Amino acid sequence: MAVSTKAGKIPNAPKAGGALTAEVTKDQAEELLELVGIDGTVDVTEDKENGFVNVQIETEQAGVLIGHRGETLSSFQTILRQIAFNRLGEAANILVNVGDWKSKREETLRNIAQTAVGKARNTGVAQHIYDLTPAERRFVHILLTDESEIVAESEGEGRERHLVIKLIQ
Repeated sequence: MAVSTKAGKIPNAPKAGGALTAEVTKDQAEELLELVGIDGTVDVTEDKENGFVNVQIETEQAGVLIGHRGETLSSFQTILRQIAFNRLGEAANILVNVGDWKSKREETLRNIAQTAVGKARNTGVAQHIYDLTPAERRFVHILLTDESEIVAESEGEGRERHLVIKLIQ
């Protein structure tokens, strides 16, 4: 089987989905961990309802795998997605978590967002939240959709992009 083509599709590749995607993802995650010298266990489950393959990694070297603000983990996830695409011929929605890092980070983001909402309501001054990844900004946007008096907007470009939480005018 060819690794890639100019069009990006692999001739005669099996279709992504279900057990095959989970199996390829598990094998590749274990191989990547071995290549970077991290000892850990990989558990892969399918979320058929939402169309995701969830990869849970447990390791004593979590900090190394997570990296600064989750950047290494994000890269690991991107590599797994690309490998799955190359092996299966179509995109796979793969989410990688190490320990309970994502749930802890989501809780931190909830606290940051609620603090900013409180300050915006109390002072009427727009609150700026910096140093969020695109996924984290999206999480906060979604989190605040039910706030009737508040709007969350992204401003800036590139590394200067940040979230602004303010009262609806």
